[in-house]
Amino acid sequence: MTRGSKDPQLTIDDIHSNPACISKAITTRSGLELTFRPIQKTDAAMLGRYFLGLSEELKALYAPHPFDQATADQLCAAVETDFIRMVGVLLGAQKQEASTSSARLDDQEQGASTSSARLEGEGRGEGEIIAYFILQLSTPPHEIERYANVGVAITAEDTCRVAPSVTDAYQNQGVGSPLMQHIAWIARQLGRKNMVLMEGVYGHNARARHYYQKTGFREVGTFTPTWSAGRPCFDMIMMLD
Repeated sequence: MTRGSKDPQLTIDDIHSNPACISKAITTRSGLELTFRPIQKTDAAMLGRYFLGLSEELKALYAPHPFDQATADQLCAAVETDFIRMVGVLLGAQKQEASTSSARLDDQEQGASTSSARLEGEGRGEGEIIAYFILQLSTPPHEIERYANVGVAITAEDTCRVAPSVTDAYQNQGVGSPLMQHIAWIARQLGRKNMVLMEGVYGHNARARHYYQKTGFREVGTFTPTWSAGRPCFDMIMMLD
């Protein structure tokens, strides 16, 4: 661990041996109750439905990998050492029809609460994935260089990357903020000092930029990647100290 980084309270091996150590039952401001936990081998069909159900608009803004059943199968079967993949699972009794998604609520969290009964209920296979977050425990050289170019010093060892998504029908219902707070807690427990957005955020995506700023990120620079069709992106970082 580099100088200045936090002393880790958890390791990736701890998480592999006991995924419940980073699982959390969360209640959103809009009253949704979900379990936020690492993906499991048995999640492949449910994760595939999540990927296939994302709108083309959302996929265009969030593309860390293909969104198909084959990818879901591969991710759920893998034992990864540099990634933690978390899903927000809504219990079956709360499932909403897509037609209700036009009702928009402020995206603000109501403190999270734990409940073993809810965790056990979700574990019986009831429910629906409504959010998928990727936490990469290191940062690749090209991003380290990009941050250095704007005067922000990060290293592969002290900085992790995050890529969050919430399915279309549950946008603006207070889902994303408490999940991001918990991801930041996991990163701290793993000894990370900073958390950055994986490949930044599109500059034209004002709603996402507002969400990230509200959850503790700050914009530190712009860049135009080859895959963005000439559209600028913002790098954003959250200090975990």
